Amino acid sequence: IDSLLQRYLTLLDEYTRLRAALNTVQSGIYHDLARANFSAERGIRYGQDYYDDRMQAIRRVAVAAPSGKEEPPKYQQKPPPDPLRWFGILTPMPLRHAQTQAARAVEELLPQLATVSAAMAAVELAVRRARKKRAKA
Repeated sequence: IDSLLQRYLTLLDEYTRLRAALNTVQSGIYHDLARANFSAERGIRYGQDYYDDRMQAIRRVAVAAPSGKEEPPKYQQKPPPDPLRWFGILTPMPLRHAQTQAARAVEELLPQLATVSAAMAAVELAVRRARKKRAKA
């Protein structure tokens, strides 16, 4: 049980570190959006409320259970256009930085958080089973 609890505390420390990094990235995204809105021309705003429904996500996360073989995709879909191009060539630098941070959050931090969270749940289950087994003995 001690080794399981030690493993759980290690995972909890990593989870806390990843959550802090995600919070930092999210606050940076909102800060950069605010800076882009402040420096924008009159009448131009950036944010989730100020675009139409044509915009689609460029970065996506696909979650799949590990299997024995890899299947190639049946069809290739062309990637959606970069939303920053909608604002012309001279896109504000804070807006570009916000996009970079959002991509980092989706591609790096969120998958790591999901992995650590699943590992923590597995260790919790193992601890419960070990305690139940010890109580029976």
